[in-house]
Amino acid sequence: MPGLALAWAAKFGGGGNWRASLKSASMASEGCAGVVMRPAFQRLARIFICALAVAAIALPAASSARARRDAQPATGLKTISYAKTPPDFTFDAADGPEKLSALRGRPVVLNFWATWCPPCTDELGTFEKLHETYGDSVSLVTLTAQPKGVARDYLNEKGLGSLTLLEDPARQVHDAYSIARIPVTVILKRDGTVSWVWIGEVNWPELRAAVDAAAAP
Repeated sequence: MPGLALAWAAKFGGGGNWRASLKSASMASEGCAGVVMRPAFQRLARIFICALAVAAIALPAASSARARRDAQPATGLKTISYAKTPPDFTFDAADGPEKLSALRGRPVVLNFWATWCPPCTDELGTFEKLHETYGDSVSLVTLTAQPKGVARDYLNEKGLGSLTLLEDPARQVHDAYSIARIPVTVILKRDGTVSWVWIGEVNWPELRAAVDAAAAP
């Protein structure tokens, strides 16, 4: 601090002391711990500090942008994600036991429902229309957690016995898909990944549009 050095020299005298004090004050003002920083070094230090500051700002921003780009919207089902393969399971098809994974190559519609659920029973006609419209080009599997025979008897009584039904009273598949409330409809693309999830009653235009999208190349 030059001001203090000059005051000390004026009080205690001595030209040499004045010059020494001024030199020490200059060193303290120019560097750290009494080391004089040369101009070239100062420029390099400032460039390095600026580079660090820019990196500190740019890297988090880039990471945030990448995370937003890679993030997928939530399906509403904890264990089910869009563009991912859902848990596999086996069901009784017309020709015997069949695995969900064996249906790849065509869209698959999964519908979780129960006979005591009015929205579930109201939309059964929509799934019958799906079966009539698309035939074997789209696989439909309905699933219920009710005791064995309850849902099957209901479908037969309503003339819907042709719908494929998986009875899951132990809730193995329901729990694997995080089914907490019904109805729930899940649609898989031809590659077996999830493309559409609907929680609640679905209507025909919504279902048809989602199936057509899943069937697209």
